[in-house]
Amino acid sequence: CGSKVYADVCVDIAKIIRERGIRIIIIGVGVDSNDDNIIRKIVGNDAKKDYYSISNMAQLSETFETVIRDIVEKN
Repeated sequence: CGSKVYADVCVDIAKIIRERGIRIIIIGVGVDSNDDNIIRKIVGNDAKKDYYSISNMAQLSETFETVIRDIVEKN
């Protein structure tokens, strides 16, 4: 989301989206600790199950498969 101002706006918008019943799932690639905290706020209370952190793009395909499997198993 960029700067602190934009991060706060992103978190606020994400809260509204979640309140409307829309699930937010994020895959963070090479995320630093500051951005990690912002992403966890965007995902909300489900950050443990809906936020996937990977170190590089080579892991993306496998992570998509994991996300899809988790979505199917949870529904």
